[in-house]
Amino acid sequence: VQQIRTADDEVSRFIRDRVSSPVQVLVAKHNLSAGTLLHDTDFTWKQLSAGESGKGKISKALTSSAALRGSYLKVDVDGNKVILRDDIIRPGEHGFIVAALLPGMRAISMAVDQVNSVSGYVAPGDRIDLLLTHAVDDTSDEPQLTPRRYSETILEDLRLLAIEKIVDPNTGKPQAGETVTLEVTPDQAEVVTLGASMGKLSLSLRSVPAGEGGTNDDEYQISTASDLGISPAISDFMIFRTFNDPNLLRRRAQMSKLLNVNKKTSPSPQVIDSSTKSVTIYRAATPSTVIVKR
Repeated sequence: VQQIRTADDEVSRFIRDRVSSPVQVLVAKHNLSAGTLLHDTDFTWKQLSAGESGKGKISKALTSSAALRGSYLKVDVDGNKVILRDDIIRPGEHGFIVAALLPGMRAISMAVDQVNSVSGYVAPGDRIDLLLTHAVDDTSDEPQLTPRRYSETILEDLRLLAIEKIVDPNTGKPQAGETVTLEVTPDQAEVVTLGASMGKLSLSLRSVPAGEGGTNDDEYQISTASDLGISPAISDFMIFRTFNDPNLLRRRAQMSKLLNVNKKTSPSPQVIDSSTKSVTIYRAATPSTVIVKR
């Protein structure tokens, strides 16, 4: 009896293409240090030589660049050298957060506004700013506008450790999910927790690559934007009471007139009679008073 067998590559063109094409494996694009969270600029693919084994190596046919983005590198790897499967911990794998955390830092997870966050191309290791958007009710007797809305940068230059990824079923492109994990100091963790209770949090991606500088703590300043600052229409309503569409020429004229009035009615500097001035001089523990006259 003749036995007829069918191989998997005869059934699947996908498998047949992978078997027949040269094997490419992951290699470092330049010297990488242990503790690096991989970016696209850190790795590339290299074709194996004839007869070279692919055991333990990461194959391009079975792994996408997006799946490797943000992976934690456990060992030093020289440029153009192979990165093995055991050399990395991928985002989402057990132990990733603990390994990626720098000494003395904390990891905190929070919900972010999916619409206002960066698209799904942000990855672990990226540097981000944290924005808070909230509203404040005007409880005065005659509020001109309530609630008042504000958007503030409450933390700068944070390192992203993890971000939930979802795929748009219509386009197939990645999108940011609703949960992120950030690396913060203990004090910054308190700011994140409080901010989350005040309003919506969203992310702003920084242009500075991870590990290549950032905001100096001594120079740190919180920036704030309000509804009055970003909307000329609201500004006109609050200042000029222009309930309809603002007339820009009238607005400029009124503003100019207002400024001139302020200049004319502003109080002149007070002239102080120097004869009433005195200076107290201390000699040891005994005070004495000297009158200064002109």
